[in-house]
Amino acid sequence: MGILSGSFDPLTRAHTALAAAALRHGALDSLLFLLSVHTVDKEDRAVAALPDRALVLLRHTARRPRCGVAVCNRGLYVEQAEALAARLAPGQPPEPRGAIVAPGQASEEAPALWFVVGYDKIVQIFDPRYYADREAALRALFARAGLLVAPRGAAGPEALAALLARPENAPYRDRGRPLPLPAGYRALSATAVRTALARGEDARALLAPAAAAFVAATGCYVDPARYAVRRAALAGAPGPAR
Repeated sequence: MGILSGSFDPLTRAHTALAAAALRHGALDSLLFLLSVHTVDKEDRAVAALPDRALVLLRHTARRPRCGVAVCNRGLYVEQAEALAARLAPGQPPEPRGAIVAPGQASEEAPALWFVVGYDKIVQIFDPRYYADREAALRALFARAGLLVAPRGAAGPEALAALLARPENAPYRDRGRPLPLPAGYRALSATAVRTALARGEDARALLAPAAAAFVAATGCYVDPARYAVRRAALAGAPGPAR
């Protein structure tokens, strides 16, 4: 199973292109859009309310039988892998499936989960500042999951190979696989889309169709005062005076 995790604020063409590439090239039977309540380095910065982001994802996947949607309140990928492992095997402890072995050896079993990420995200995953015990966290993550890594900007397969060849990362190099992605999506970010929308620019070509329809219907990212009424209603609070 593939896992595309993020805040999806908003759902962009890059997100959907990543999902399509993973299903096409990653030997996956299905893919889950995992809407993270807590996104590392992006806590409490979402513009669209969580229910609205889930709604857009559900509309996007409605006619895609190999795709689904889940919501997770874990931020780190190792935490998400543990939570998903427990959900995929109800009543069973979230035991690792694929063994991590010494460099140069082959693992006996492939991981059950494959996170679909951009190159910038795998750099973050290997960064020790996010862990109290980096090695324990990485062992737990890569025993359960692998990474399908798409190019980001100019960082492509060569950069991925160099990153995985570093001595501190080499034990996990068989858990990172390059994922091809058309060049037009490599620099597209949700942040850039939000900025364009806030400036009043026509960003429909950068949005997934379900997200474009949502923006047109609610004013999210475009008209903050208008969307604030909806956000307050979703939260069960009175909207701002107008």
